[in-house]
Amino acid sequence: MKKGLFGSLFSKGSNKKEASNAEKITHLENHEQEEGRWKILIRYGKEKSPEVSETVFSEVCSRTDRCAIVLMDYNQKEQIHASENMSWLYDTDYEQLNQEHIKQIIAVGKRCYDYKVRCLLAGIPEERITTALLADDAGNLAKLDELDTICFLVSPSNRIAVENIKTKMMNCMKREGIK
Repeated sequence: MKKGLFGSLFSKGSNKKEASNAEKITHLENHEQEEGRWKILIRYGKEKSPEVSETVFSEVCSRTDRCAIVLMDYNQKEQIHASENMSWLYDTDYEQLNQEHIKQIIAVGKRCYDYKVRCLLAGIPEERITTALLADDAGNLAKLDELDTICFLVSPSNRIAVENIKTKMMNCMKREGIK
């Protein structure tokens, strides 16, 4: 079967390793966890996928509690070698995140400023957008006193970084719960 011009141009590099990675992605499950009064949601998706992002955005938008969303849905380690094509950000409906109950958007990693620009173009007030160039810094950025739920939209390749961020957030939550 012909794949078309772009399919044939870009499929030359496909191999068993890519198929294996795709299988791993389907085996990662979304997680929900509670710490004190806070709920933490982790949503894994295909990297740079507008469809997956919009599904998670719709889930967050349908909630009625005060939410934050952490954006890390691309492979941060491969960004040095990756294309500079950022069209996937503009194919995603970030405008739906411009709601009062979404109190904070935390953009993490080498693309944090790209996320911020996209959110600003979607009309999201700048004071609701927080950036962390280093994943290690993201764990302390959630404005816990304004939040009930934190939802991570992440690439499967970032699961270790996400666990570290989540652990830092949970430690902050435990301290907040003691006060």
